[in-house]
Amino acid sequence: LIHDRSSHWWATILAAHGASDIDTNLGRVYNQTVLCLEAAARGDGVTIGDEVTTRHHLESGRLVAPFPVRLPSPDAYFLIMPDRALCDPHLALFAAWLRAEGDAHRLWFADYWARPEFRIVTRA
Repeated sequence: LIHDRSSHWWATILAAHGASDIDTNLGRVYNQTVLCLEAAARGDGVTIGDEVTTRHHLESGRLVAPFPVRLPSPDAYFLIMPDRALCDPHLALFAAWLRAEGDAHRLWFADYWARPEFRIVTRA
């Protein structure tokens, strides 16, 4: 296991996946997400990533998501500015571009998670 600062996310993911027999304290610990992703891409182990930092690796095929377990993150990104800032055409253009990038990102991951390999089959 490759950990990003602590074993918290591994314990959370494995519990959600029903794997309680794995010692989540084992493995390497890095202090930056990019180091975790690079270590996993080198083949040093398995790491957990978020949709913001992993997209490039998933698009390029350097990393794959081995199972469809996803958890909501407490983190978020916000664009905050006063209404009057939208009167500035440069800021309005930037805000529109940023919204479009966010929309494209969400659509890319909606398509990614809709792939057949991530469909959970339930048996009756």
